[in-house]
Amino acid sequence: MRTLKEELGLDHFEGRSWQGLHRHALMTMLAFAFLQYRRLKKVRREKKNQRTTASTKLAGCASRHRRAHRSIPTSAMPALPEVDLREDTA
Repeated sequence: MRTLKEELGLDHFEGRSWQGLHRHALMTMLAFAFLQYRRLKKVRREKKNQRTTASTKLAGCASRHRRAHRSIPTSAMPALPEVDLREDTA
């Protein structure tokens, strides 16, 4: 809430109608959602870049031991029983 007030001006509305206040609040929240999306996208991009640089560093080093790749058995979920949703009126 503080971010909406400080960065985006949620508390700067000086109108006289409820409709205007609601529109102002809506636009402020949309702007906040857009900025949050951009911030998260940037963080993900930075994390992805860190992972790729770390993996290239590891690939450049010769490993002494090889890991045995084991497949982990996964059990399938049981099928749900079929249910007749029609009401029986008798």
